[in-house]
Amino acid sequence: MAVLQPPLTPPQGKVRLDHAFSSLDFSSWLGLNVEKRLRSIPEWEAAGPIAIGSWGRGELSPCSDLDVIFCGDEEAVKKVMLPVEELGLKFRSRVPENMEDWTQNIDVLEANALFWAKPFTQEAAKLLQEQKDKILKNQKKFRQDLLKAIGVERKKRFKRYDSIANFLEPNLKFGSGGLRDLHQALILRHWFPEKFSYDEHAFEVLEYYKSFFLLIRQKLHLQTGQDIMTGSEQPELAHWFGFAKNLDFMREVQKGLSRVSFHSDWVHERCRTSQKKIKTLGEIKLSGWNDALKLLESDPSLHHQAIVRNQLYDSKGFRKEKFSSLRLGKLLRKAMVVEASDDWTVALFRSHVVSHSIPGFLPIIGLVQHDQYHRYSVDAHLMQAVREVKRIYEHPKLLGKMEFYCEKLNSKDWEILRWAALYHDIAKGSGGAHASKGRQMVLKDFKAFGFAKSFTDEVAWIVDNHLLLSTAAFRKNPQSPKTWQELFSRGVRGQRLYRLAIFTAIDILATNPEAWTSWKESLLSDLVDTLRNPSSERYFDLVERVRKEKMKVPIEFIEHLDLAVVDSIPQKVLLKDFQEILAKKELPPLVMRDKKNQIWVRFHENRDQKGLVLQYTQALTSLGCNIRQAFIHTNKKMGVYDWFCIKTNKSISILKKQLKHNTSPGQFTRVSFSQIQLMDQDDKEWVLSFRAKDKKGLLVSAIQSLYDHDLEIVWAKVHTWGRQIDDIFGVQPLSDKSAEQILKSLKDQLETKELQML
Repeated sequence: MAVLQPPLTPPQGKVRLDHAFSSLDFSSWLGLNVEKRLRSIPEWEAAGPIAIGSWGRGELSPCSDLDVIFCGDEEAVKKVMLPVEELGLKFRSRVPENMEDWTQNIDVLEANALFWAKPFTQEAAKLLQEQKDKILKNQKKFRQDLLKAIGVERKKRFKRYDSIANFLEPNLKFGSGGLRDLHQALILRHWFPEKFSYDEHAFEVLEYYKSFFLLIRQKLHLQTGQDIMTGSEQPELAHWFGFAKNLDFMREVQKGLSRVSFHSDWVHERCRTSQKKIKTLGEIKLSGWNDALKLLESDPSLHHQAIVRNQLYDSKGFRKEKFSSLRLGKLLRKAMVVEASDDWTVALFRSHVVSHSIPGFLPIIGLVQHDQYHRYSVDAHLMQAVREVKRIYEHPKLLGKMEFYCEKLNSKDWEILRWAALYHDIAKGSGGAHASKGRQMVLKDFKAFGFAKSFTDEVAWIVDNHLLLSTAAFRKNPQSPKTWQELFSRGVRGQRLYRLAIFTAIDILATNPEAWTSWKESLLSDLVDTLRNPSSERYFDLVERVRKEKMKVPIEFIEHLDLAVVDSIPQKVLLKDFQEILAKKELPPLVMRDKKNQIWVRFHENRDQKGLVLQYTQALTSLGCNIRQAFIHTNKKMGVYDWFCIKTNKSISILKKQLKHNTSPGQFTRVSFSQIQLMDQDDKEWVLSFRAKDKKGLLVSAIQSLYDHDLEIVWAKVHTWGRQIDDIFGVQPLSDKSAEQILKSLKDQLETKELQML
């Protein structure tokens, strides 16, 4: 701990000679100390030891395995092993099966380790060189076998470590862009030098991060003995490296992993490329953005991505080029159409075209959100989101129930979604409310790009509101009018609703594919269906009308007004009622027919009284009315405001006269129910459900029973479909009895003992 030294200044990813890390010096110190201990063993040199692996390469960390090949006297090897075990070192050794051919029965990756081995005696060095010479005699085949083996190993390793856990807590050795990738890239450069005659920058980057990551690994080993940067260890590492915030440290780590991942991919691809093609690539010179974008459009390969990256780096992002934002916007828009190839999209990000051309993008590179939901850093998430738009455009069935809404989108809508995907989280690097800040970035950038105001406004709207539907569907009551009102007031209507619905699903998929579940699919789909229902829009229009006319109607009164009432009763009727109620007028019973030819009856009292609901119900029943739906609504300021949808043979005029002069209770016979349930309960409300096959007297029986139990009905919804009824009541809790006690009593009095079929 005392010997290992942190860098003088926090690393900033700038590859330069004066920013040296102490990691290799520390590895050398570790190696010398290990060697000193081992040389104390009498038979050590006679055993012919040769260090391979990280010890042979001079990249030891405190918990590294000590890998050794013994090529000396067999008896001496046996005598060495016991003292080594007594030293307590993590020692792994082997003796070649065939001393004439050390590669016998080992794979090509192990054979390659001989070229980075460190012999401890002259005799061992001589024997090692002989084996290396034998391999070099068949160098062509060896290096092709090596290239293939590295490709296979990379594939398996990437699959194993492709997880949220590894992204948040990276494995420095085996994870993507880690030390194993680094080592393999440098190996390939050694074996294929002709492929990299003029590409020094990539290897300067790799050497820089080799020292940086090795230093992290050494410090991490001293803290935990592990290669995984767990969340609990990251703050201490950040402090030791001189960073004020853990977030800044992890951003540098993620930037490094991304850069190493790209360059190691490129090295692997380069080794598989012909010299003729490499020569052609070397002749490509870019004069600016136009050339860069055209090059990637024609061929978005890693080769061209590397050319763009290098020349962007050399020219500081083409800053010297006299290139207007209007021209850049035109080129970017061509690349962002949903029909553009996915390879082109990836190339725009990995070549750094996006990060250098989109203002505000640089701060989110490598920015990791430390939770178990976000799988990628912010920049990687944006790339995934842009790609996901195209994937859903081509395969809408992947969204299940949401597929229907994809059919509502045209080419302009999909382009809006692509740009929204690029910008929706771009402001996370600036802190604060990223959605509203992102909107401002869209407005500023799109104006500079010369995009139409209508297009700009639609992209900006999604960016500003991209979390609205997910919050409403997954964290609120999606069937609550209050939820609809909030969404409608933010403009979630018409085409915007369809775009935002698809974008919400895309954002989830691009955040973490495992987070898009059938449960979320159903909740989101149900919410969108509700919002696109004309009844929901009529409800919002009523709320807006009340607001515009400055009626002092309590918000809770509007929120509890049932959607069926708003949908069936003309707005002018409801508004007139509200005005008269607020004027303290007593409204006589109202009888009217709706657009579906259904008859509705409205009762109102300025003050609630016990038994009113029962009185209204009995009055209607005594007049021969069959109640199909009932919506009981009580508010302290607005009083009792109840609506009944009925079926009757009487004319409206006769019924109106009879109700005006007779609301006295009639005779009724108590009937039984198939099922009585306690649907919900808290300290403010109990919700009870009465279900049965439709027959006369059910509603009256339910209400009478509730009153008999001293329960005050606050609201009720009565539904009849086919031959079934479901009466739901919200009642005030009792202080002296529990909801369960009331339920048992109701069941004993009213519930049949027959088999429950509902």
